[in-house]
Amino acid sequence: MGRKAEMESPKLGFKRKSVVAALLVIFVIALSLVAYTYHHIPIPQRRDFVGIIRIEGYIEEPAVVNRHISLISEAMANESIKAVVIEIDSGGGYVVYIEQVYLHLLALKEKKPLIASVISALSGGYYIAVAADYIFVYPTSTLGSVGVIAYAPSVLVPSELYIETGAYKWTGFTQLQFPSSVDNVLANFLGAIEKGRGDRLKVTREELKKALIYFGDEAVKLGLADEVGSLQKAVEDAARRANITRYEVVELKPIANQTLGVEEAGKGQTSSKKLTLDMLSSLHPPPAMHYVHLPMEAIMASSPSPYSMPLNASRLSTRGTVIVDASHENKVSWWILDALIVELAKMNVTVSFLSDWKDVSAQ
Repeated sequence: MGRKAEMESPKLGFKRKSVVAALLVIFVIALSLVAYTYHHIPIPQRRDFVGIIRIEGYIEEPAVVNRHISLISEAMANESIKAVVIEIDSGGGYVVYIEQVYLHLLALKEKKPLIASVISALSGGYYIAVAADYIFVYPTSTLGSVGVIAYAPSVLVPSELYIETGAYKWTGFTQLQFPSSVDNVLANFLGAIEKGRGDRLKVTREELKKALIYFGDEAVKLGLADEVGSLQKAVEDAARRANITRYEVVELKPIANQTLGVEEAGKGQTSSKKLTLDMLSSLHPPPAMHYVHLPMEAIMASSPSPYSMPLNASRLSTRGTVIVDASHENKVSWWILDALIVELAKMNVTVSFLSDWKDVSAQ
């Protein structure tokens, strides 16, 4: 028995060593396979994008401007979007809405390259375009119409039913002050152009104030745009400025359930073919200002004076006296009063101005 055990012991030791060696070989092979797999299977990388935002039609309604601002904010917050191209086909809009879009684009430009591709950028549409680092146009794109359309405060018709506490409570402006305010708004527009275009601009302020429209190739020569090129070229330039070579192009769109303005809903109230001065007055009652370009057909379709307030007073046939209440300092233009006094005088009516409310009430 002892001799047999001695003979089996070396065999068991050999088997154990063989098993250990086999396990070691298997471990080394497995480790090699893991290393090979790690080095040869590509690791998924985060994709880079160039975003496109389309700015189309008039920007005259809250839903429209909010949509544009939402898309700009999305492009700014999304780290995968490395650059943005704005494709513009717009005739402008309400001054505050245009300024909102412009300022949001400036904020976006501080973080990412911003390129404009212009189909048509008239009035406020061009205001938006100058926020971009670089402007591409087509040979016959239309740019310019730099200016303001403003509705002056309505003529104040004195009322015995309503009494206001301030001289300008109804109108907000004097008729002499309002044109100066319009000039200030135009100056903001011109300042944005000069800031955005810088040394590239070859047109004087006086020339811009003429509100001329320029075709794309001419706009490039005048420094209002930078280069004739397609949307694809604008995308490539945006990617180059962002230092990306492998990227995808994505168009930013509003979410499906986002509230749309009448333009998007298809009702056409602010479509480029149907917008009129009357509609502008309805959307934003006077006093109001617009960086907007309207085609001649739209102007012809408007009423002669959409914001006038005719006074349909019955003619006086006998003598009498008209009392003008000057105690509340209502600022009525003297040329209007003069015209009224002349007509009253023709009817043998006298006019009295009373500066004390007690005297007025006593009459």
